[in-house]
Amino acid sequence: MAILVKERWDDADTFHFERGARDSKTRGYQLSDRRDFAPALQYLAFADRPVETEPLLNCLAPQNQKSAGNAPVLLLTVAKRHFEAGGSVNHYAFHDVGLAVGNLSVEATALGLFVHLMAGFDAAEARKLFAIPETHEPVSVIAVGYFGGLEAFPPGLQQRELAPRKRRPFREFVFSGRWGNPTGLIPD
Repeated sequence: MAILVKERWDDADTFHFERGARDSKTRGYQLSDRRDFAPALQYLAFADRPVETEPLLNCLAPQNQKSAGNAPVLLLTVAKRHFEAGGSVNHYAFHDVGLAVGNLSVEATALGLFVHLMAGFDAAEARKLFAIPETHEPVSVIAVGYFGGLEAFPPGLQQRELAPRKRRPFREFVFSGRWGNPTGLIPD
């Protein structure tokens, strides 16, 4: 799995997806499911059904509309803020959605699919368009599809896509003893 996580590629500006019909590989993913509570990917849209995809695309920031516009699959992730049993606050709702998205990203990578995670969207508009109740919180939009090729990008983005990825060193965000003290146990 570490190899799949390392190979996962996400960039807000440089994804292009081939438009195409649903693939048999695009199927349900295992979500986190604690205490009979699943933070389901609440809204699923397929490109061959524009009545589903267009409203979701219209919720995206302009740059995300460009990069997700050809995706065969779009997902709107939603956190359920309270447990059904007893109605107590689920302080882990966003964690649960993140875990579900992480699982989806790893499985999609294993299937040769690309995943573009987007926080640049109008959550209030999504709530209105899809009648999301106040008990739930729109979190992100995800585009899933096959890589469309570098020729689809403007020249500046082609170079960015080909450039090596730089990741923050662990010492900047993995601490031991107290906050801000790099652990030193994990090599950068």
